[in-house]
Amino acid sequence: MTAGDARQWYRDHFSADRIFVVAVGDFDPAELEGKLEALLGKIPNLRLGAVPEPGAFPMGPSGSPHHPGARSVAGDDLSEGRLCGARAGEG
Repeated sequence: MTAGDARQWYRDHFSADRIFVVAVGDFDPAELEGKLEALLGKIPNLRLGAVPEPGAFPMGPSGSPHHPGARSVAGDDLSEGRLCGARAGEG
């Protein structure tokens, strides 16, 4: 990838309709809106719509030669925080 490739990707994909800002805490919403508009207001709206959902990540069976120590993760593992501090292959 060249610098020109990166610039072209930016021009093609960086759009106001794909920027999300989350603000938490004690702030004046009108003041924050003004600051965000000053910082981000010149970003073009390319009307790209929602970010496409990524395709499936190819992964062999747990412990396969292609992915030693890999393991499958179920949704419950994530919601219960079971991955915190676990090493690959443990669970």
